[in-house]
Amino acid sequence: MKEFSVGVVMSFWDGDDPLQLKESIYSILNQTKVPDDFVLVQDGPVKKELKTTVEDFIKNKLIKYIVLPDNKGRGIARHTGVLNCNSEIIALMDADDISMNFRIEKQVNFLQEHVSIDIVGGYIQEIDGVNKNIFRTVPLSHKEILKKGRFSQPFNHVTIMFKKEIYIKSGGYSFLKIMEDYEYFHRLYLAGAKFANIPEVLVKVRTNGQLCRRQGYKYFREEFLLQLIMYKSRYINFATMMRNICMRFLFRSLPGRIQSFITKKLLRESN
Repeated sequence: MKEFSVGVVMSFWDGDDPLQLKESIYSILNQTKVPDDFVLVQDGPVKKELKTTVEDFIKNKLIKYIVLPDNKGRGIARHTGVLNCNSEIIALMDADDISMNFRIEKQVNFLQEHVSIDIVGGYIQEIDGVNKNIFRTVPLSHKEILKKGRFSQPFNHVTIMFKKEIYIKSGGYSFLKIMEDYEYFHRLYLAGAKFANIPEVLVKVRTNGQLCRRQGYKYFREEFLLQLIMYKSRYINFATMMRNICMRFLFRSLPGRIQSFITKKLLRESN
């Protein structure tokens, strides 16, 4: 069985919470399988509290610390991190979430046992607010993932681990700043990647009210652009593109509280 070297890429910016960043970093350093390298990307200038938090960790020889002079957005920050990661497979991590301590070991073992798979993700559990048992499932097989991907993002992006080789082949993240996760999935599809998800919670995710903020022209504009991109590549047909655009326009036009209610009640599952 081939042994992969594994790295982790995490980016953070001025809007992140210092305590949550600390917890996120600890969740990687305390894995049952410690990564071979850990690339931490600072996306533009940050407040003193965040600098202090990072200074406590960058003395660790495992961590490679990269500072972008200007805020470029999550896609470019992640891209920078991936290019500076020396490992064969790379796990993504957000600066406000917590990886289960077995996450890296479980995903590495999966990729070693399923050599044809290029990218693997899993379930997430939302840990904010009163609904602490809400979790988001995803399709498991390559076929099911491709099917769902024609209508919505088929991965919980913060859980993904992928082969660096397929990342380079796909071109990585694009110019999009809001829909960069979904667009990256589409690029992987065009590169011929094979997909899978593990039916287990791999990351605990803080929503931080983001569901209520996902509205307005800026968000819909990127969704519209992505639908055009997927149509031009023939991943979706014209009817699917128009359905997706209309559904997203109607959804983004709703008040934030109603968006949040619909998402929690209809698009997620809970225990």
